[in-house]
This record gives sequence, structure tokens and C-alpha cells, in this order.
Amino acid sequence: MHARFAFGQNSSERTRNTYLKPDIVQQRQYTLDRLDLKRDENALDIGCGPGLLVNEMAKQTGQNGLITGVDPSQPMLEMAEKLCRDQNNTLFQQADAEALPFESAAFDVAVSVQVLEYVHNIDQALLEIHRVLKPGGRALIIDTDWDSLVWNNSDRERMLNALKIWQSHREDSFLPRKLPAKLRQAKLSLSKLSIYPIINTAFSDQDYSYFLAKSICNHLTDHLPSEQINNWFQDLVSKDDQNDYFFSLNRYVFEVIKQP
Repeated sequence: MHARFAFGQNSSERTRNTYLKPDIVQQRQYTLDRLDLKRDENALDIGCGPGLLVNEMAKQTGQNGLITGVDPSQPMLEMAEKLCRDQNNTLFQQADAEALPFESAAFDVAVSVQVLEYVHNIDQALLEIHRVLKPGGRALIIDTDWDSLVWNNSDRERMLNALKIWQSHREDSFLPRKLPAKLRQAKLSLSKLSIYPIINTAFSDQDYSYFLAKSICNHLTDHLPSEQINNWFQDLVSKDDQNDYFFSLNRYVFEVIKQP
């Protein structure tokens, strides 16, 4: 699933810790609200990561429902299984989005959050979502178009260069603008399209943009001298010190239905 980025033990733990920060906790609650799960439904989380969303979904569907999480990363799955060990209506399996190991029409609901932009064959992944959904089943797909990023900084050229290098780790940094047509091709009907913004006006380790900046720095180490990377990061710190910090990023939220 993550063709250009592999989640090892360390990166998996960093990602899990970030998912516990307020910005992403709020995003997860928004995701749950949009899913609107019913009692006894069977749902699939594609790219479940450390299982935080699965754990919350399982509380909503009750003991007669089943929440299945798939992820290509074994360290992620181990975290998910540990988190949900007391939930007897969860199941985890190692798998890619392009080849879901389930029978057709197996699920009432599917969800994929910040995953499809890492998938090499997006058309195949959408066909798989269509296949595993029951007729009338619904899916929620959330991904970022990284052109929506607004980040106050002192050197626009330096910022654009850093982002261009960092974006090379995913398959498609601009997927949402292409998704409506691809959903139609996969015979998934788009019922609602929304935007979920993440906005930070401070630069602290409790904010999503701080984690993002750290992730970018880690990626840049293979491409730029350490002094340039440090200058880029310290510019953001200076903006915060001057009460001039601003960050905004849009998640695009696609609610779709498999027509009966």
C-alpha cells in the first residue's frame, strides 16, 4: 500500500504518537461522525495503522458487528492488535489496498483515511472497495491535496523546494482533485464532498504542523545538508516566537455509495 514509504517500528511509533495529538483526535472524531455507524454493521478500515479508529468504530457497532483493519505494516498491526485486545469484535490482517483478501459484498462500510495517496494503483484500489462493499454499502475516503498547504515562512523558494522533495515519498500528492472521476469509473456514487481543515497558529509539539515539520526534516536528511534543513525548521520556530505563525491544510472528504 505504501509503495514509497515503509512503516518500520520507529516510524510506526512516531505516527501512533502523532495520532494521539489533539488535531488528529478531533479529525478522528469527525471521521466517526461522518461514518455514522449503525449497530451490528461490518466495517473495513483500509490502512488502519495503529488501530485507533478501529477501536472507536468497534464501540459503536456493538458485539454483533465486526470491524476489520488491514495494513501492510506488521509493526502497525501489532500496535493495533494490542490496543484492541479487549475488543472481541475486531480483526486485523496484513494486506494492501489493491488486493483486499475478502469475499465480494462482505462489508456494509469501508473507510480509508490518508491512505490512497500512497497507493500505486489507485484505480485498482477503488475497484476493490467497490467489490468488497455490499450493494448500497457506503465508503468514506479522506485524503489531502497538498497544494492546499499554507505555511507562513520567510523564504518561499526554500519552502517550496523542501515540500517538493518531501512529497516524493507518496504516490500522488494531489489525488483528491482526480478522485471524483476515478470514483465514477469504479461505479462508486459520490453522495457528498466536504473539506476538513487543520489550522495551527502556534508551533508546538502538540500540533499537527510540528509533527509534519519533523517528518519533513527526517525525509530531507537524504537530500539536503543539515544546515539547510535546520535553517528551514528554525524559520518556523522564529515565526512562532514572533507571534507570526500560521499553518493550514485541507483534508478532502469523499462520502460514496455502491449503488444497489
